[in-house]
Amino acid sequence: ADKRLSLLEGIVLSLSPLLLALAMCRMAGDARADLTVTVVSFAFAEVASLVVLRTEESKYIFPRAALPVYVADVYYAFFHPFGFTWLAHSALYSFQAFLLLVLWNHFEAVVHLPCASPEQL
Repeated sequence: ADKRLSLLEGIVLSLSPLLLALAMCRMAGDARADLTVTVVSFAFAEVASLVVLRTEESKYIFPRAALPVYVADVYYAFFHPFGFTWLAHSALYSFQAFLLLVLWNHFEAVVHLPCASPEQL
């Protein structure tokens, strides 16, 4: 019974984002492609934040800094559908990559300095 329950939980957790994205894209109508791009970007950000960012500071800052850009991207895609939506998506991808690099360099990358300066060695 435990094995069956864990299998069911795994299936639900793996299929629920896909089914949610499918349902949202069916409701979106003309903005289907823009919504798909945003959902894929959000999924990439979640995976990247779990894999790359390990410190509590990074995990605290990343979603709070990326959320306004996601809101702006969705707003622009839905209320300006004939505009330059590719530009909004490009800004989203660029900001997300920039934020990951800044957080990774500031909190994650640690350099261990030698105990003595190179001249003393």
